[in-house]
Amino acid sequence: MLRDQILNEIRRLAVANGGQPPGWNTFSKATGIRIHEWRGVYWSKWSDATREAGFEPNSRVTAYSNDYFLRKLAEAARHFAAIPNTIQMAMYRRTDPSFPARQTFNANFASRAEMLSQFRKWVGLHSEFADVAALFPLEVEKDAKEKAVRAKDGYVYLIQWGDVYKIGRGQDLERRVKQVRTGLPESGRLIHAIRTDDPPGIELYWHRRFADKRTENGEWFRLSKVDIAAMKRRKSQ
Repeated sequence: MLRDQILNEIRRLAVANGGQPPGWNTFSKATGIRIHEWRGVYWSKWSDATREAGFEPNSRVTAYSNDYFLRKLAEAARHFAAIPNTIQMAMYRRTDPSFPARQTFNANFASRAEMLSQFRKWVGLHSEFADVAALFPLEVEKDAKEKAVRAKDGYVYLIQWGDVYKIGRGQDLERRVKQVRTGLPESGRLIHAIRTDDPPGIELYWHRRFADKRTENGEWFRLSKVDIAAMKRRKSQ
């Protein structure tokens, strides 16, 4: 059992180091495994363990191609019955020590989008992962739903003009702020914006909260520093 653990840890550390297998001191510090636990038990010298793990000692290898990364990703996808996100990838690495670290995936692929594009093609070419390939239509559907939700999002904003503040809302924050500024004799300043899926409700909340500070001009209010700080604490939802 320990023998397999040592071999898997060598592979894991090598992947995290771009394919370079660890020396004994590095390995011991990273794993806490002591020399007497392997020397004279499984191998007579560290280079034998490194070689058994699939590496030529102290030489950069090309053992981990895209095929290796994508196969490991497929195994993780099968484990979760979903295309794994970064958190799930980190979780799976605890189950499989040979699963590459997130930084190693990042170094091997230009972006997550590129990785998933290659991954989709790869599982389509490997019939043993047909169950993983079937997960992709679900991912496309989920992405479409998330985009639809984001499309409904809008903003509630706070703009300062002199000693008064406007609390308003709009879907395109930049365009809406420009429109407000255009209607002012002097440029207004955006103080805060809250992204939300309920702009009317959030705007109404702040209008009611500061109702006693409303000016004669509709959405403009005379706010104190405490009022402004309270609104700034409200982050995007």
